[in-house]
Amino acid sequence: MFISDYIGFNFIVLEALDQAVGFFGKYGFRRVKRHNELLVMAMKVKDLKDS
Repeated sequence: MFISDYIGFNFIVLEALDQAVGFFGKYGFRRVKRHNELLVMAMKVKDLKDS
């Protein structure tokens, strides 16, 4: 059971430094956009549930 089943969110979003992009990419996060010196990355909760 996931908390997203109760409160209804579809994405997990984070801001990563350039040197951390590879780390988060290994876990399924994808680049969305750049915000100043940080890169916004996101993952669908559905993808997390399927893994």
